[in-house]
Amino acid sequence: MSTIEGMRPAISHRLAEARRRLAPLRHQGPEAPAHHWATKWVHWVAAALLVFAYVSNGDVTGALRDPSAMRFEVWVGIAVTVAYGALWLLVRSASKGSRLPAEAPWWERLLAGLVHKGIYLSIAAVILTGFAMAWLAPSDVTVIGPGFFGIQTTTRFALARDLHEFMAELLGWLFAAHFVGALWHRVVRHDGVLRSISVLQRVKTI
Repeated sequence: MSTIEGMRPAISHRLAEARRRLAPLRHQGPEAPAHHWATKWVHWVAAALLVFAYVSNGDVTGALRDPSAMRFEVWVGIAVTVAYGALWLLVRSASKGSRLPAEAPWWERLLAGLVHKGIYLSIAAVILTGFAMAWLAPSDVTVIGPGFFGIQTTTRFALARDLHEFMAELLGWLFAAHFVGALWHRVVRHDGVLRSISVLQRVKTI
């Protein structure tokens, strides 16, 4: 008998024990209705754009050394702004708000609200500080402003860069929390919140 086969009974026992302990947290009501189809598609397109922007950042593209790379970063920032602006509007109009069940505990609503608002605010801060960097960058890579010179420009640019990097890191942690929350709804709560935003599964729409 292999080591893995010998461990299967213990693993099965631990999984069954985990399910028993988590059972009281399982949602007992109906599953959350699906978001509007436009909300779902814009959500995933916006997420893909943000991941692309996160991976293909200014350090990778050499935006501070190459005017065309800086211009590209600005256009990426505009695309992310449009996508998340559209998502914010769609969630509040076509989808009529959050999919958290009415019976969700207060702390779950609080955490969900903090993470979602934090993501939107962090994205806005990253975009604005990125545009500020493009505006304050040395004149040979400036693409949306006349540029400034002297120690004052350097100080302003450094401040914008530091804020940009800090908010980008914070955004990464918020997205990690968002991912953990998605797993919480799928694995523990079984309330349909994750399914409601999926484009691969069809659930009832309101």
